[in-house]
Amino acid sequence: MMIDYSIIKTKNSIKKIEESCKILVKILKKISSEICDELPVEEIEKITIDMIKSNNAKSGFKFYKGFPFATCVSVNKEIVHGFPIDKILCKGDYITVDSGVLLDGYNSDSAITKIVGGQDTKLIKATKNCLKKGIEQAVHNNKIGDISNAIEKEAHNNGFEIIEEFVGHGIGKNLHEPPQICNFGEANTGYLLKSGMVICIEPILTEKNNKIRYSSNKWTVIGNKNSAHFEHVVLINGNNPVILSRW
Repeated sequence: MMIDYSIIKTKNSIKKIEESCKILVKILKKISSEICDELPVEEIEKITIDMIKSNNAKSGFKFYKGFPFATCVSVNKEIVHGFPIDKILCKGDYITVDSGVLLDGYNSDSAITKIVGGQDTKLIKATKNCLKKGIEQAVHNNKIGDISNAIEKEAHNNGFEIIEEFVGHGIGKNLHEPPQICNFGEANTGYLLKSGMVICIEPILTEKNNKIRYSSNKWTVIGNKNSAHFEHVVLINGNNPVILSRW
């Protein structure tokens, strides 16, 4: 598939996305340091909103397609789009925090998964490695399928399943832009990558059974096992991908 040159970002646009990412990274660092046993997840939403306001920015998530919060907080079998309400964290919980910042008209989007009061499990380590392998393929003149295939191979080599319904994406003035980036697929297929593109790569892994269902709130996606989710904003920059949301 040929490149749509309209989605290649200008230097000014890339700079603005990077500034948005810097705020989001500060927020996620703060949240990560606060995650502990007996923490009400409402506190995560409060931290996010307060820090967004203090940085003269807006939430990229709140009211996006009707989503009512600035953060997605998904715990244990919740895969994505968990509501940051009515939950108190317990030691050993899997918690994923996904959020975005809108600054001067440009978006950022990033996600982390942690174990409450514990060390990274094999599932979390494998998901991090899937993200790393995907980013390594985010280079000029590769194709989207190269990213997808690298993620899929790493997941399966570690014995985990991919949540196939959710994908990475382009980002900029809109939270979700072309191209879509599946977490599975064939190498050397799909959209052609060119320097100046900015994309979000976000593998989501689970144990063995990757079937999903929606909760009664119509947003939160629930699986059969615990899951892990990591996401970075990445600039295609020749043969050296740049992680704009790097910690």
